[in-house]
Amino acid sequence: MQTITQIVPVRVWPLLARSDFLHADGNDPKLASIVASTEITTGRFDLLLATLGLFNALVNDILTNAVHRKAPKSTNGRRFAETANPSTGLSERVLSKVILTLTQIYLDVLPSSQEWTFSDNSQKPELSTTIL
Repeated sequence: MQTITQIVPVRVWPLLARSDFLHADGNDPKLASIVASTEITTGRFDLLLATLGLFNALVNDILTNAVHRKAPKSTNGRRFAETANPSTGLSERVLSKVILTLTQIYLDVLPSSQEWTFSDNSQKPELSTTIL
């Protein structure tokens, strides 16, 4: 999904907003359940690190396309305007909901990760530095 975010971000944002993986509507996200039940017990945090990469790609998409999203849509007298950037059609509500949910998850992860046992010792500093 990280690669898809770089190519067609307009497809990734709504998918994450509607999915049970994040449960951006306020319920318990599946990501937290998977990390708690599987990754903490095994000491391998591959999924959590992968979602951090996705989070970074999403933030990068917000930053690189902020101007395009805020620019007024002009049709120049044509009925259908060409969209120069495919991520301009995203609603601010979807963007903020996904980013807020991921931020809350990682803010919960950071302090508790200090107590976790890592089977791969390189994952602990990678997790901490990526979150920060």
